[in-house]
Amino acid sequence: MARAVQANARMSATTTALENITAKETRLSTAWMSVLELVRCLFGTMQITRLLTTPDRMLRDFVQEWTSARSWQVGRPVYQDMRESIPFHLPKARSCDLHFNAHPPVAVLVALPFGSFGYFQGLRVWNIASLACVAISIFMLVGRHGFSLDRSEQLLVSGLLVSSSVLETQVLHGQLNGVLLLLLTSAWLASRHERTLLAGVCVGAATALKLFPGLLVLFFLARRQWKAAFAAVASCLLLNGLAAAILGTDAIRDYLLVVMPQANRFCDTWPNASLLGFLTRLFDGSFGQTTPLVFWPRFARTAWLTLSLAGVAFTWRATARDQSSQNHDLTFSIWIGLMLLISPITWDHYFLLAVLPLISLWKHDTIAAPSPKAFLVCATLLLIVLSPYTVWKFLVPGYAKFGMTPTIGTPLRLLTLVSFQFYIATALFGFSCRQLFQHKRLSPE
Repeated sequence: MARAVQANARMSATTTALENITAKETRLSTAWMSVLELVRCLFGTMQITRLLTTPDRMLRDFVQEWTSARSWQVGRPVYQDMRESIPFHLPKARSCDLHFNAHPPVAVLVALPFGSFGYFQGLRVWNIASLACVAISIFMLVGRHGFSLDRSEQLLVSGLLVSSSVLETQVLHGQLNGVLLLLLTSAWLASRHERTLLAGVCVGAATALKLFPGLLVLFFLARRQWKAAFAAVASCLLLNGLAAAILGTDAIRDYLLVVMPQANRFCDTWPNASLLGFLTRLFDGSFGQTTPLVFWPRFARTAWLTLSLAGVAFTWRATARDQSSQNHDLTFSIWIGLMLLISPITWDHYFLLAVLPLISLWKHDTIAAPSPKAFLVCATLLLIVLSPYTVWKFLVPGYAKFGMTPTIGTPLRLLTLVSFQFYIATALFGFSCRQLFQHKRLSPE
């Protein structure tokens, strides 16, 4: 009896010692990770600061809104051909590959105050405002009203984002994704807390800025949040009406009849990570960057429409079958993933919007199984942190960036390196669906 007691005591002491060693190793690992993420934050902040203070003097995407705003101020057409408007407003600027401002009238309306500055000064002010939107969005996502991440997780998110290629590209081009991220994050948080009207208004405003967030209206309809769906449609129409009143109805007409058909010519370019981009690269290639497997543009468009409708139907059913508050975050994340997949054009910097579903999936990993965090880390690295241009530069011989004389994509390249972001985005959508079904199966009735 005494020997048994002594053996149990030794075993208990050994177990306690092992637990102490494990806890010490975990704390040490967490400390090293925190140091690493602090270093990432430091270098990322330095890179963003450099882009803000010393622009490369080339005209980037922000020139679309800026020239439209300047044209409106001097009484010229808002959607004038940029081969005419750029020399008029910036006589000494380098030529630009863009022919028309591809962004909706509401985006021009938002940019009107920035047209009062010079181009590079306006870009800097716009970027500061956009970075503030990103910072607020992350605070909402990781804070106690959002996913309530602990400090190490908050530092991990901050380090990855600040040093990411999507944020660098956002600042380099002065894109709209910072504002979109804030609007979609606000919509998610408002819907999560049953503030449906506010959620709808945010989705409507995002749709007015960039058309593809309009898919989230179906999220509200599937969950029978009628007020949110109505508010989204009404706010989108109201903002476009305001744009028509200020910019003129000619701007709306030019955007619908001239600009939108022109935008389709970019679908089969390498950086387009959407489903339509993948299919048109394989079966169209009209832009000149790819050699299609078979020249069959009608099949590419038909397949895109069919698969998009199938994805919407599947996601609708998954959302409508379970409208519980527990699965709200996962279903919203699935709609975000589907939105990025079936949008006609999904540039690499659009994946800044994938921050919300990635954090949601990370948080819900505690319920779903088995160990998907390795996939989430890989998806984050390939979609957000790593630039596709860097991948192509090192792995595609003779590659030249978009806008320069490109390497022609062979069918093998189109199916592998060129389309890797499309594959990751598709896998992320499928993984989100799997997590939802796991969550439903393991949740108590």
